Amino acid sequence: MKTKVMILGLIGILFISSNCISAPRQKKSPVDTYAVVVSKTTYADSQWRAVADALVKKRSAELITFEGEVETALSALQTLHPKYTAFVFPPQQLDKPAVKRFFELTRKYDSDPYGDTIWGIITGRDAAGAMKLVTVDKPLTCRSSLNTSFVNPDLFDHCAWLSDGAVGEWGTKDAQTGKVTKAIHANGRRAKPENVYLLVDYFNTHPVDMILTSAHGSQMNIQMPFTNSAICSNHKPGHIVTASGGRILSNSEIATEKDATSMAMNHTEHDKIFFPVGNCLVGDVKRSPDSMTPTMISHYGARQCIGYTEATWFGAGGWGILYMWEKTPARLSLAEAWFLNCQWVMDRLIRAKAGDLDVRAHRWNNPRGLAYDLNAVPLYGDPQWVAKLDDKKVTNPIETNVEISDDEQTVTLTIVCKEGATKMDHGKTAFGVLLPKQLPAASDASRVTVSEGKQHQPMMTDDFILLRNPIFKDNTTCKIVFNIAPLS
Repeated sequence: MKTKVMILGLIGILFISSNCISAPRQKKSPVDTYAVVVSKTTYADSQWRAVADALVKKRSAELITFEGEVETALSALQTLHPKYTAFVFPPQQLDKPAVKRFFELTRKYDSDPYGDTIWGIITGRDAAGAMKLVTVDKPLTCRSSLNTSFVNPDLFDHCAWLSDGAVGEWGTKDAQTGKVTKAIHANGRRAKPENVYLLVDYFNTHPVDMILTSAHGSQMNIQMPFTNSAICSNHKPGHIVTASGGRILSNSEIATEKDATSMAMNHTEHDKIFFPVGNCLVGDVKRSPDSMTPTMISHYGARQCIGYTEATWFGAGGWGILYMWEKTPARLSLAEAWFLNCQWVMDRLIRAKAGDLDVRAHRWNNPRGLAYDLNAVPLYGDPQWVAKLDDKKVTNPIETNVEISDDEQTVTLTIVCKEGATKMDHGKTAFGVLLPKQLPAASDASRVTVSEGKQHQPMMTDDFILLRNPIFKDNTTCKIVFNIAPLS
């Protein structure tokens, strides 16, 4: 059977005998390449075809369809080696094994063991919900947040949070005055239901750009810290309320049905990120449109979601993203921070297995935990969509510049450290920088040497740089120089 090769910007259709619709053989610059990957079965559905085609048009992307398993798309992906890859999948096709396969597939575009593309999953409760991830047109600057874990309120114009570290503690920051107010509502080891009312009321009355959560969770709910309450996306009699049609309700075991209905979180199209950084299993769609992630996408304005498909006992794959993202506000988009943290986890795992890390020195040196997190934290949404923190709220103490020589044999990373750089805690994660262009020779680690800046324990691949031990001091400039042996 002949298959079509759809190439945006070219006139005509090329037919090849293959299981994949492939990108053109002449590769674009990796700076602007984008692949949209979708199964032939899904693409045959007119509604999901519209989602894939809209993303191809928006990103000037190459469409890659496959028959059977997603791994059959690998040859076309290796040929294109796109900077961004989007997998268009209905929720009924998404679960933990599918996510693991995306991770493994996107590490095989070249020979190194690291991720080779910033990728995301395009889904929703249905195709109409998935289309919202495509049609979002403006980048997001996160100026407000609603959290069930503490995030520095100085980063936002206004915010509210429930503490996952102190029983019954909650806080708010007022947008007009900037005043931060804290209080405690607790009965012994339990938080009072008022805390949940606060959370839902704040969501319904304020434009929220980010929802960041931590506590117990599952594919269908997020529990509130120290309470018997949960935000839910399905019906489980006895302790949560039915959420038919994708309506998320918050409920506590002492609430009446009337109370629970009054606590409903209103549907909204306000763009936001949904980041259940510390919740178990929320990133696992479990082949159900009623799970949390597609529900947040379709009905609650989530345009990017990051969450665990596993239990979160280790934490490097989730909390590491937050640390990397918030330490230098607006330097990285959320998708970039997610990608770089994934590579940090892989690099740390490689070194831990080699015995280069002291397991006793830091819990995130544990090779078992690193392997556990390696394929467990996917990104949902368009990976090229930009969501950043507001660098006007907190001064960014770090500026970076990457220079690549004309012959691509020298890469110089210059880091200008301003006031406050010394105080930055990078002990939990590395400092990551994306390269402005792909350097194929650097995918072979044996070709890369460091001639300056070795004290930062730097490493580089064809896509990114990691400083494993960044040493930053106020009002200084760091320089790291890599030399790359050319391909013969």
